[in-house]
Amino acid sequence: MYAKIYEQIFDSTLAENYQVRHVFEDLLKLADQDGVVDRTREAIARRTNVPLEIVRMAIDELEKPDLDSRSKKHDGRRIIPLEEHRGWGWQIVNHGYYRKLKTADEMREAAKERRRKLRYDIGKPT
Repeated sequence: MYAKIYEQIFDSTLAENYQVRHVFEDLLKLADQDGVVDRTREAIARRTNVPLEIVRMAIDELEKPDLDSRSKKHDGRRIIPLEEHRGWGWQIVNHGYYRKLKTADEMREAAKERRRKLRYDIGKPT
């Protein structure tokens, strides 16, 4: 899967612990198009080649409220369990928001297309 990762992640509270940030970025890469990571901690550790104890620690941190988070959704948590009765599978909280954000390249390309259409419309006979 493809994930957009914005540079502002280095300015967030995730940057306070590089291991937590690293695992979060791995979760973004493993998530489906809806931001769901439906895997166990062990499967994540195997797939990413990150030691299981680091994956466990990072997921525990990502599930905690973050009062300094830019987003107050779910009290700033980065991930929430898919189901409370099982100990694996998560939803990345702001996945949809960041997926919809346009990158600088996408914004430049859209502006270029608008200018092209405007030039075409201006030169088109009425």
